[in-house]
Amino acid sequence: MAEKTSNLFQIVQDGFTDGSHYDKYRPDYTPETTSEILRMLTAESVSNTDGECDILELGAGTGKLTRHLYKALPTNLKFVASEPMVDFLTTLRDRCPGVSTIQCTADSLPFPDNSVQGIVAAQCFHWFANEASMREITRVLRPNGSLILVWNIQDIRVDWVNALTEKVLSYYADDEPQYIRFWWKKAIDDFKGLRLKTRKELDFPASEYTTEDIKTFYSTLSAFSRMTEDDQKQALEELIMIVKNHPATIGKTTVAYPRIVDLFQYVKQ
Repeated sequence: MAEKTSNLFQIVQDGFTDGSHYDKYRPDYTPETTSEILRMLTAESVSNTDGECDILELGAGTGKLTRHLYKALPTNLKFVASEPMVDFLTTLRDRCPGVSTIQCTADSLPFPDNSVQGIVAAQCFHWFANEASMREITRVLRPNGSLILVWNIQDIRVDWVNALTEKVLSYYADDEPQYIRFWWKKAIDDFKGLRLKTRKELDFPASEYTTEDIKTFYSTLSAFSRMTEDDQKQALEELIMIVKNHPATIGKTTVAYPRIVDLFQYVKQ
């Protein structure tokens, strides 16, 4: 596997350093997605909320989902957003005033056993889908507590989007995790402490992108963020050539970039 430093893959440390850029150009979460996550997190009644944390967000990043959950959760539930990267944590705190935050990784959670009602990880679980993290997650979850995983992902059933995705994967090392490689899915399905309860595919409105918009969005991905300026420019131009030459998008000044939401609920066994 790719090198890990301080419990984080090197690509995470190198590729996620500009929180404001990420926050500005990554897709947001829809009201439907927020509502579904909220329903999953609060399905179990809570008899005791005297602990440090009832709902924990892992890898909260710049707060794209955090800001919605924080406003929607019942006020009696104690919500904490965690993030390992300093620059992203700074942006998170700036974008989400009032939210309790901590800096930590998923394999070292500063909470007691059986103390957290629900955990959510948005756009990030593939980075820490390992036994150490899942043991720690199940350690802190209450009995029957939920782990919610969500991704806003490009719809690769659309041919030109699939062509872009395959090209993007070529910029990652063969052993670097990505959602689309689904290593995370095998890891969690093989783990005995969690079982899949629900999987849902939700709609996501297509984004109208110019070629510059496409470049900007892809520049937020870790593979591009860690490149030199010249290499990034070349790689992004290679993506644009796919769009310009594909039969479905050739000659268009803007394209409807399709996404879907992949949502999972696992429960502690």
